[in-house]
Amino acid sequence: MDLQIFNEPHLKKLTGFKSLSSIANALLIADNPLLKELDAFNALRTVGSIDILTNIFLKTINGFDVLTSVTNDLNIIDNAVLVYIKGFGALTTIGGDLIISNNPLLESIFAFSALSSVTTLGLLTNPVLVYCCGLSNVIAVGGYAVEAIAGNSPGCNSAAEIDAICNAVLS
Repeated sequence: MDLQIFNEPHLKKLTGFKSLSSIANALLIADNPLLKELDAFNALRTVGSIDILTNIFLKTINGFDVLTSVTNDLNIIDNAVLVYIKGFGALTTIGGDLIISNNPLLESIFAFSALSSVTTLGLLTNPVLVYCCGLSNVIAVGGYAVEAIAGNSPGCNSAAEIDAICNAVLS
């Protein structure tokens, strides 16, 4: 079963998902032009995949606090005014790819601090991304097969840069 929140022109806030703990297949949140904040899935523990795409006024992604695994991919792509990604603190495994790409105003990734395993780690074309230490654990443990990191601000342009900057910050 999928949960698709797609092309809802009047949706400003997501509510009603307080007890949703599992989605067998995909969670798609895309093309919702008035959605400003995503903080509605704090009971979600497992999901097949997550796609957060092309929500033009989405500024913050937060929550997903008890999510421990994503079976396939987690994509956060083409969100024009996204500034922060927070939460995902219990997420340890992504069975497919983690792609955070083409978010032109993304400044900080505080999320994914427990992540230790992902197939592809993609952090691409987020030109003002200056804080990406949320990804430092998966980098420190080498928990990825493919690295695709480029087009971000200095310090977030390679696994080596992220590891160096974040270890200096945490020391």
